[in-house]
Amino acid sequence: MGNIVEELRPTSRAGGSGLGSSATRRSISVTGISEIDKRISQLAEDVRQKVVKRAMMSALKDLWKDAKSEAPERTGRLIKSISRRFKLSNNGETATGSVYSYQGRGPRSAPHAWLVHEGSTIRVADHTWVRRVKGTTYVTVRGQSFGRILPDPFMRRAFRQNQHSIKGAFIKALREAVRKAGR
Repeated sequence: MGNIVEELRPTSRAGGSGLGSSATRRSISVTGISEIDKRISQLAEDVRQKVVKRAMMSALKDLWKDAKSEAPERTGRLIKSISRRFKLSNNGETATGSVYSYQGRGPRSAPHAWLVHEGSTIRVADHTWVRRVKGTTYVTVRGQSFGRILPDPFMRRAFRQNQHSIKGAFIKALREAVRKAGR
């Protein structure tokens, strides 16, 4: 199992990995836990993956909860979109856990998450269009300003609150999961 890496992303576009050019990933690496590595290597491959996944998801729980509590609650959609996931590299040497905001499609998505998190400059319509919503006609004129969105880096705040405790939580959860699997 070599190195164990815990990567915590502010948010992620569906299928992408970040917020755009200004986004930075926050990560914590856990390496060289020799006594745990030895015990994990003795387990069967499928059990090994379950053990590491259980430990990773447990270690991310506090970060996940804090990200949800830090997110602005205007409609609740952004909070519902915050999730966590586990990924094991192809060679099985690196495990990655992410806390992110799903920005795809569907009721649990928040395509505006990156905009809330990173903010924007003044946005201006580049063309004119007319749209009708529930019987009301709206006209947007080229050059019309939509204003600016101030950044609210809720994921970054959640990461800062947890960055010192998450490594210890992961090691503790991994030890416990290995102990349970070894029975």
